[in-house]
Amino acid sequence: MPRPIGYRAKKPTLASELTAREAAATAATQAIDATDSARKFAAEHNINLADVAGSGVDGRITKADVESHLAALAAAESETDAGGKQL
Repeated sequence: MPRPIGYRAKKPTLASELTAREAAATAATQAIDATDSARKFAAEHNINLADVAGSGVDGRITKADVESHLAALAAAESETDAGGKQL
């Protein structure tokens, strides 16, 4: 099958570049001090741990911190949804 006009194949990415990107992403998430349960809960709900304030020892992020951040996001979202509607 002929390629469409203007088609350009993506330049292949070297395996070493991929592993470097993965290592950088892992290092970025590991730099944040959080419990394993908080990391798992945040990953399940697509929450960036950098946005969560930690209340644990030395500012460590706990699962409760992530849950309260999620609740705050939901409350803020519901306020903006109700802001444009007449009750």
